[in-house]
Amino acid sequence: STNNSLWWANERRQKIFRNADGLQAEQNESWDKAAAEYEKVLSFIPDYKDARERLANVKSADALETYQQGLKFQENKNWDAALEAFQKCLELVDNYKDSEKRIRDVKESAAKEHYQLGLSFESAGRWSEALQEYQRVEQYIPNYEDISEHLGVVHQVLASQRYNEGLTYEEAQDWRAALNNYKQAQSHVPGYEDVDERIRQVSYKIAEELVQEGDSYVVEAESGNRRTLGERALDRYEEAKHYAPNYPDIQKKINQARDLTITRIAIQPLKGNSDISSQITQGIINYLVKTRNPHIRVVERAQLNALLSEIGLGATGIIDSATISAAGKIKGVDVLTFGEIMEYSYTPKRDYETREETKFDPKRPEGQRRYKVSYKYYTEERKAYIKASVRLINAETAEIEWSDIIEATVSDKASWREGNESRVRLKSADTLRAEVISDVVRRFSSEILRRYR
Repeated sequence: STNNSLWWANERRQKIFRNADGLQAEQNESWDKAAAEYEKVLSFIPDYKDARERLANVKSADALETYQQGLKFQENKNWDAALEAFQKCLELVDNYKDSEKRIRDVKESAAKEHYQLGLSFESAGRWSEALQEYQRVEQYIPNYEDISEHLGVVHQVLASQRYNEGLTYEEAQDWRAALNNYKQAQSHVPGYEDVDERIRQVSYKIAEELVQEGDSYVVEAESGNRRTLGERALDRYEEAKHYAPNYPDIQKKINQARDLTITRIAIQPLKGNSDISSQITQGIINYLVKTRNPHIRVVERAQLNALLSEIGLGATGIIDSATISAAGKIKGVDVLTFGEIMEYSYTPKRDYETREETKFDPKRPEGQRRYKVSYKYYTEERKAYIKASVRLINAETAEIEWSDIIEATVSDKASWREGNESRVRLKSADTLRAEVISDVVRRFSSEILRRYR
């Protein structure tokens, strides 16, 4: 039994090994793939000696090939590729050949080459290029010779150049270009001269211009196109705050501009069935208010009546796009809803069919114990339906911003055998009407939120 178990275990190992792609990959000298396949085998059978030996051989072969590539890269002064190759050798096989020494030699050679280039650029006054070369030196050997001194000199010169360019731009009132140069000077030498103060002053100048631009949009918004101009003003004020967080009244201006971007919407009763219309109107108001959408403000009916009185329309009846156009605009309102209940119906429908079933009575005479009886099987469906036309009208231009026909249907259905009607629970006409109204409210309100979010 023990021998059989060992035999089956060995067969299982051989099957897994044969099915693996490692052998084929090894023959093709695809070392990475072969190693991955052998590691997969070992994840199933950790003590599989043959797979472990093959994995070691594959890594050794990969290391040899990579090492030879590294030698060529080193000979051709392709320092980064040489470094990558020798480092990979050490990852494949610990302490592989003289890879550690090769890495040190490559870093030394690379640092020396970039150091000499940096000296040449520095002598020629090509400071930015010198900086790049010295920074490359630091990447290879951080404390190479007197690299820190040369970096200090180059940073100082570049800071001076950027600072002086900043002064020139500042004098020309090109605040953004000045700020860019001052920040570069600051990045080279933190605290250079009075660069911190100049950055603060120039940033304030930029903010000042942005605020002035935002103010002009706010003034222009009083004559129309309030939401679009409000968005532009908001962009300018928020950018100004980025440059000068403590700019006087900046948050107040941001709040005022944000208020201009809000869509003020008046919900008008739909024409037609007054009872259903009032429920839809109030439902839309409640829906919009509950969402707490910061981009929409619902204008109360009393407030709308007051606004209408101000422009001579009065508060009687339902206003329409024609009266809006005649009045020119309604101040304090951006969008009005209009619509009409085109159809409402509640339809209860009951049908029945006669069915038969076979019964068994052991008390009946032989041959008559099985008999058929007929009964009525009822089905009732109650359905509520609304068809409404709806529109969103721009209060300033009287243009239709959106229109649609909304059709909504809700129903309830039940079936029962005669005599069981008392057990049936169907939704009432009032319940179905409330549900179909709720569907219209949801769909109309969702469109409003989508358009003015």
